[in-house]
Amino acid sequence: MSSPHYGRARLKRSLSQFLVGKALGLTIGLTWMLVLVRSMPAADYGTYMAFTGTGEMLILIFAVGLPLIVERYVPERRIAEDAAGVRGVALTSLAARTAALGLGCAAVALAAQPLLAWLGLGQ
Repeated sequence: MSSPHYGRARLKRSLSQFLVGKALGLTIGLTWMLVLVRSMPAADYGTYMAFTGTGEMLILIFAVGLPLIVERYVPERRIAEDAAGVRGVALTSLAARTAALGLGCAAVALAAQPLLAWLGLGQ
């Protein structure tokens, strides 16, 4: 089973793009962290990191496995040379993930005040 989408040249190009992207992301992330650490008081930086970490966890929780579905079906559609199928999987996944994140954000917003009050942190 041979496909022009998964040849040696494509693999090399994809790997180089991946490595360049990772290096660029690392550089930007470290620079941003150093700017924040140097410019913010420790308590504010701690609060920022707590919110960032919470946001990252909520994104993972409310993704409900959709990235795995895309990883499963996009290569299958590409091998079959079904551009409309690839587009359909991508758009359906985007819509489902947006809806899941929206519902998750609404749930967090509705639960925030009662949870803060229960923890004794509400005003």
